[in-house]
Amino acid sequence: MDSFSNKTLEEISSYVYALFDPVKQEVFYIGKGKQNRVFNHAKLTKDIIDSDDYEFKKSLKIDRITNIINSGNRVGHFILRHGLSDKEAFEVEATLIDFLNFDKFKNFNLSNEVSGHYSIEKGIATASEVENIYHAKPITIQDFKHNILIININKSYIRGNDIYDAVRKYWKIDIKRAKKMDFVVGEYRGILRAIYKPKNWFKQESTGRYYFEGQEIVDKKICDIYLGKFFANKKKGQANPVRYIEI
Repeated sequence: MDSFSNKTLEEISSYVYALFDPVKQEVFYIGKGKQNRVFNHAKLTKDIIDSDDYEFKKSLKIDRITNIINSGNRVGHFILRHGLSDKEAFEVEATLIDFLNFDKFKNFNLSNEVSGHYSIEKGIATASEVENIYHAKPITIQDFKHNILIININKSYIRGNDIYDAVRKYWKIDIKRAKKMDFVVGEYRGILRAIYKPKNWFKQESTGRYYFEGQEIVDKKICDIYLGKFFANKKKGQANPVRYIEI
């Protein structure tokens, strides 16, 4: 992906982004921008490489992007916060740069159990995921036609892995209530991504958490109701990743 759609460009406002090195698996640049600013670094670097100005315009950022391109990889684009005013974007950018450059904060493991405000709707996401958010149609409780157990997998899903395993285990649930649900839906970054029909529920004795075995739903009528829709019906400060929608 090297640009946002027109619809996203109309709605995203100012944002703060990170450029990611897929070779070294690390962030190497934080910036703020509008429109397609996040993608322009790689485009401009390619132009500089092909020009006579490379030595004149070299910088740490350009060198890093050049190495990524020459390795056959693509720069990763992450949107850290979007839908901001210019002033908010400047403040978020400055805070992140100061934080990540502060020597004492090089190694940390936060104990926060609750995500920050607006992290579902506007939190860290790839550029492609942000594109999906602005293109996704919203779904409200009134639109649900089935009893649904929605499980947020922001913390359990690793991009590229099987989403089924991220959705099905291991959760603190009311098992009697869960068994009354028609389907289990996996929600990632506010988007409903996959839907399953549980066949059996099991208890993990060591933790008291539950998991299920089930079948993915591919029925178009059902999928069209839920999948790819944006669902943000979560109260601020709510840490529980499990929600029951009962019609």
